Amino acid sequence: MFKITYNKSLIFIVTFCGTGLLSKRMPGTIGSLAATSLSYIIPKYSVLFYVTSILLFVIGTITSQQYVNQHPENKDPGFIVIDEACAIFLSNAILLNIFEYSYTVFLLSFIFFRVFDILKPWPIKKIDSYFKQLDINSNQKVQSICNDYNKHCNKYGYKMFLNGFGIMIDDVVAVIPTIIIIIIMSYIMQEYCVFGY
Repeated sequence: MFKITYNKSLIFIVTFCGTGLLSKRMPGTIGSLAATSLSYIIPKYSVLFYVTSILLFVIGTITSQQYVNQHPENKDPGFIVIDEACAIFLSNAILLNIFEYSYTVFLLSFIFFRVFDILKPWPIKKIDSYFKQLDINSNQKVQSICNDYNKHCNKYGYKMFLNGFGIMIDDVVAVIPTIIIIIIMSYIMQEYCVFGY
């Protein structure tokens, strides 16, 4: 498996170019805001947002897991914000297939994603709790999975992949209600021509 050994490089990636370190109280919001700002300067092609979000998901899963491997006492530190960045790009990718390219779309994507990411309604909280409860060394559920697939369950294999995936997936799921709410709002506010300007 791809492995980053230089700790500063690892921190730079999981903090989304250091943005997760800019605030101790709201690192997720700062990381999401950075991704939103970057979204607005990307060319107006939604495929680039999809590609970016997929790359961030893969890289985020690997690097987040590597950080957790090195610091097992903290399974999801707040300064890991590559998951928020990934979700913002995915949300914008989907929205750009529905609405015109506009700062309003990006702003609403940022606001509602943060609301759902912070409040974590069902099933986001359920998914988040499930992966946080997985102990990569002692959890019986993980051990039973590993017993079935022993060849792929060494220290840097399947078992150690779960927490990194868990860090990423709950934010990706938060994109779903974000999209739904924005679509509903667009119908309600359509007569005011808010979208597309």
